[in-house]
Amino acid sequence: MDFNFTDEEKSVSELARKILTDLVSNERLKKHEADGKPFLDEVWRAFADANLLGVAIPEAHGGMALGFPALSLLLEEIARAVAPCPAFPALVLGALPLAQFGSAADQAEWLPRVARGEAILTAALIELDSSDPLHPTTRAEKIDGGYRLHGEKSLVPAGRQAARILVSATTEAGTGLFWIEPDQTGVRLETQASSDSQPYAYLSLAGVVVPERARLGGDREDAVAWLVERATAARCAMQLGTTSRALEMTGAYGRERIQ
Repeated sequence: MDFNFTDEEKSVSELARKILTDLVSNERLKKHEADGKPFLDEVWRAFADANLLGVAIPEAHGGMALGFPALSLLLEEIARAVAPCPAFPALVLGALPLAQFGSAADQAEWLPRVARGEAILTAALIELDSSDPLHPTTRAEKIDGGYRLHGEKSLVPAGRQAARILVSATTEAGTGLFWIEPDQTGVRLETQASSDSQPYAYLSLAGVVVPERARLGGDREDAVAWLVERATAARCAMQLGTTSRALEMTGAYGRERIQ
């Protein structure tokens, strides 16, 4: 088996690095931190113009369909530059499961908007009172025509910036993923601080009612595990980018430093 990256996958990494080198300097990051904005809008626009936001989105919905390896390379470059942009929530937590499990109507409505940088999707996988994402304490109670959600989620990436949030919850039969919208009755979002300075949100669900079609993938029991696996691998790719850049900077300093 060949584990080398393809030329197309390498081109994603090279293009992303060029954009980030041009737009993300230490001075620009300092200004962004002082501005207090959640993301660098110019980076997100540049990625959208280069179709990098569609790297793992099917071609039928405006993407490049290069798959998870290419997406991981993009995330590695973003983390290497410490660029504040919502690639992880929008492309991994939102677009990936939608492309895998979503209905044709949902895919047609949302995936082109993500690829164009017009909408951010995210997922709420971390429980406030549990460290096991595969067995959420958030509950989805079956009701006539849909579900009623109760629970609390912590550290939802880009939770207050997202147009839709995918919530993991336990049902009577197992676990599932459910789309909610931030302005629904019973939804409460509050900003949470984090050491990585990225925007996160606390999410409270107090009897939030969603229709049957809001359950991603219907009765599929593997959807939560599928998403957790890819989210974990994506975070590892980002950590690789940050760590490799830190090592490069440390090596350069060691070679140039004069005692």
